[in-house]
Amino acid sequence: MCLKLLTDHTNLKIIHHKFFESGHTEMECDSLHSKIEQKSKYVPVYSPEGWAQIIRSARTHPRPFEVRFIMFDDIFDFKSFGTQNYKLSQIPWQQVCWLRYIKTDTVVIMSYKKNFGDEFQQVDSIKSRGRPKNVDLKKAYDKQLPIAIAKYKDLQKMCKDLIIPKNYHNFYNSINADKNIRDNLPEPNESEISDEN
Repeated sequence: MCLKLLTDHTNLKIIHHKFFESGHTEMECDSLHSKIEQKSKYVPVYSPEGWAQIIRSARTHPRPFEVRFIMFDDIFDFKSFGTQNYKLSQIPWQQVCWLRYIKTDTVVIMSYKKNFGDEFQQVDSIKSRGRPKNVDLKKAYDKQLPIAIAKYKDLQKMCKDLIIPKNYHNFYNSINADKNIRDNLPEPNESEISDEN
């Protein structure tokens, strides 16, 4: 995505993309998440629009947070751009903590660091000489992504039992489910089950 952005943008010259170690840093968005969490603590939420309202109301000064809905057809697949123009397999992705992209007159130069104190390692990432090929980005998805059948059944039961209010049932009935989709949530452990009872 950064490669495409620098290639297409006329004024942007450099992008630094840092990956922080989980649990060891404080990010700007932490205070935002805290405000949203406080605001949502006593408010039942049944839909994405409900979360949008809570997020907007979590801050009033200097202005409410802005919420933009992203639909499945707003997401692009950047793999085709990267693989047609760059040799990205040379980058040790699992070890990288910092990527740097610098735009020159003809190409974007990629560098990476494995540790923040290291020097940048430049990647010989250009597949061919000259300007990168202009690649039309494809949509990542051609339809709304389905959820696991088990999750869908749980949601339908919550609608039937009126745990989810009736005015939200159309939203939940419109969700697609697929038997080939695996629910990624782990099974609850024994302490979680005993806490519920």
